[in-house]
Amino acid sequence: MKQTITIIYFTDNAGKARTVEFSLKSLVLLIIGLFILILVLITSAAFSLKLYVEKSRLLNELASVAAEKNSLQGRVADTEAQAGKIDPIAVPSVKTKTAEIIEPASLNGFQVKKDGGKVIVSFDLVKANNTGESLQGYIFMVGDYGGIYFSFPEGIEIEDGSPVDFKKGDRFSIKWQKHMEQIFPLSMDSVLKAVNVFVFSADGELLIKKEAGL
Repeated sequence: MKQTITIIYFTDNAGKARTVEFSLKSLVLLIIGLFILILVLITSAAFSLKLYVEKSRLLNELASVAAEKNSLQGRVADTEAQAGKIDPIAVPSVKTKTAEIIEPASLNGFQVKKDGGKVIVSFDLVKANNTGESLQGYIFMVGDYGGIYFSFPEGIEIEDGSPVDFKKGDRFSIKWQKHMEQIFPLSMDSVLKAVNVFVFSADGELLIKKEAGL
């Protein structure tokens, strides 16, 4: 049996009745549809409200970040301005002490004296360190007569005022010091202009070059 619902309503003052008949199944479907529609409207309203609240929160956070950024920029500018006013700190200079180079030998009491027609050259060849080991090497004395050279030992080859072969020199071996003296003629073909002394080590290293002009 089909279940229906009949609705009676009046359309005018004459009292004429009209009826509308619905099946119960259609009414149930209508109610369910209305319920679903209301639920959808409520859900949409809640979602819209949530989006509005979230948007407000994000806008507030963005404004807060922008304000903090401006504040930091102001602090940086102030710090840079103050740094420009600060005088640089004077850093004391550190003086490094260079190690003194000690030559292995020296010429002490060096003298060049004219005595009539001759020139006397004298000095003490002194070993610098006190290790007790002997200092060995070769020594030359060269008289410069204006491009003409007279040397001790005699007969050695001189080039540009310096001996060519260091082994041709007067060999020495000293533990402390050795007094040396040599006599040069004041004049040969020309007058003596300078006396040069060369001291070489046993390996040929030039230890001392002493020039004395007249």
